[in-house]
Amino acid sequence: MIYISKKRYIDTKFWDDNYIIDKDPIEKLLFLYLLTNTLTNIIGIYEISLKRIAFDTGIDNEMVDKILKRFEVDDKIKYENGWVALKNFTEHQLNNPKINTGIERLIKEVPDNLVKWVNIDYDRLSIDYELLHPNLNTNLNTNSNDVVCVSPVETVETVDNSSKEKEKLLKKEMLDLVSGCFKESFLDDLFKKCPVEKIEKYFEELKYLENIRNPVGWLVTALKNDLDKGG
Repeated sequence: MIYISKKRYIDTKFWDDNYIIDKDPIEKLLFLYLLTNTLTNIIGIYEISLKRIAFDTGIDNEMVDKILKRFEVDDKIKYENGWVALKNFTEHQLNNPKINTGIERLIKEVPDNLVKWVNIDYDRLSIDYELLHPNLNTNLNTNSNDVVCVSPVETVETVDNSSKEKEKLLKKEMLDLVSGCFKESFLDDLFKKCPVEKIEKYFEELKYLENIRNPVGWLVTALKNDLDKGG
């Protein structure tokens, strides 16, 4: 079994927040769970079923649904088509190149409308929204309730169209980043069996996970599951 752990640090002022103070115990539990469960990520948009939420928290499905709708009315959390979106979540992430690159990559993996809704702080990112998605009407102003329109599209390697060069660079990064874990012969075989884009996608996820006992096993499992789903 692969042991995978992520750390989520909650400010102690959470309990003094005026919004949280006014909530009942079940609402507080659900709000905290949505911030800290194992499916959360640095962008604050992730896929999770109502059944899973109910099972983990002990709150019945009907009540979970009712509370989620209250959170949405309050403009805090949205639940839509099996996806949770946490408003302004990226504002609470460290502003450094590694985290920002992770945010940029995750943007392309989640629904457009939720990316717009969560109000991502694009000043910290290197995305040129108008060039990447010229058909969207990007509206940037000082109103925190306004939606920033940006498409979840690939933001890197727009110049290099060579698949072989891309493969070479990705292999080098994998060998350098996790020295001793990925062997060159293993990577050669992996790139023959799986598309470069898929390997890149899951390798990027792997880079932001912590306490991975078996990085190779995690990557192989992720790719296998993706291919089994027809991804």
